[in-house]
Amino acid sequence: MFLAKVQAKVANKPFFGTVENTNWAVCIDGLDNEFPKLSFGQQLSDLKKYKEFVKSAKSTHVGTKGIPTLPAVKKFVKEHGFKQFAARWLKDSAMNKDDSVELFYKE
Repeated sequence: MFLAKVQAKVANKPFFGTVENTNWAVCIDGLDNEFPKLSFGQQLSDLKKYKEFVKSAKSTHVGTKGIPTLPAVKKFVKEHGFKQFAARWLKDSAMNKDDSVELFYKE
């Protein structure tokens, strides 16, 4: 019983991070939120769930003009108290810096 509670708690922990050249913000019920860290073959079932979530969720844009995108998205999620959310976008670089990031969420 205790182990199941610990596993459920870990599974619902949000993931904010960069994998290769992609930033991710993921917290979806029933999903290993750290799936972006896995190899592509291991990601397939979670990617399907991720895409289904994106199709059924509401969306908004997080303004990131003049600030790093990953901390801006993390702050936005915390301020709005979203329980489930998902976003992925290209990592900031000298050649690329988005002015906003599309975030999908369910309240």
